[in-house]
Amino acid sequence: MPKQDLRIIKTKKQLECALLSCLRSTPFQKLTVEQLCQEALINRSTFYSYYQDKEDFLQQFIEQQLSAFKEKVDVSFILAKPMHIHDQVYMESFHTILYFIYESKQIFLTLWEAEISRKIYDEMVEIIQDKLLATLQSDNKYASLYASLFASDMLLMIRWGLQHPDTIAAAELEEIMAANMRIGMFKSFKQFTKQNETR
Repeated sequence: MPKQDLRIIKTKKQLECALLSCLRSTPFQKLTVEQLCQEALINRSTFYSYYQDKEDFLQQFIEQQLSAFKEKVDVSFILAKPMHIHDQVYMESFHTILYFIYESKQIFLTLWEAEISRKIYDEMVEIIQDKLLATLQSDNKYASLYASLFASDMLLMIRWGLQHPDTIAAAELEEIMAANMRIGMFKSFKQFTKQNETR
């Protein structure tokens, strides 16, 4: 596969940064190609040499982010026996997803909160859920419920951590998730709230 021109990579990166910047203050529906080009410091003809329109640009960008996320989601730990569920097998999977999202936090926080036609946060929950169900290969009537609960819990915890960057470190989220898996959410809650009261 031929290497992509560095100028093209740089231009596309400028456009992606411009898109994220604009989405923080402007609903996508009101955003124009002209605004994107001004923010990215490129001309319209350059934009149209890569994308059909702003919708095509947004969809390509979203698919690129979701594809990268999907590659990081490894849920094989779900097959572990109960006595091993809290060990490194699980925590490595959570660690990989957690730090991938943290490294791209401005992208994901912006896409989750932007006024766009797709619900990116929900789509990411579904990616985890679908991978869990595919790994389990179970026809148990509760499988989809627990896959949904688990996927929601995992991503909600990460989102919450990103929204409290000054008070919650990523490593602390890993401790909480490990405790949730090891002793259950209620006991974990009691443990961590008690710790905070004594600090």
